[in-house]
Amino acid sequence: MEPKTIDGIDAEIAACKILLNNSDYQAMKHADGALTDEEYAEMKAKRQGWRDTINELEARRMSLEASLEGEVATEGQGSE
Repeated sequence: MEPKTIDGIDAEIAACKILLNNSDYQAMKHADGALTDEEYAEMKAKRQGWRDTINELEARRMSLEASLEGEVATEGQGSE
């Protein structure tokens, strides 16, 4: 289910960043040569998926913010 509020989007972004942080150890092991490309492949794909999700959510957040700002500006233009 897609978050529909800025707070919901922020929570999803935070969750993905936690997953990335929690998998840094495996990324470092791979960088140091302690894991082969084959051993690291599944985690690498997961990490890319989390980064892609963060990018999508950040774009959605910016769009939602712009739309909310537009609504506020429109409300401020009421008849006087």
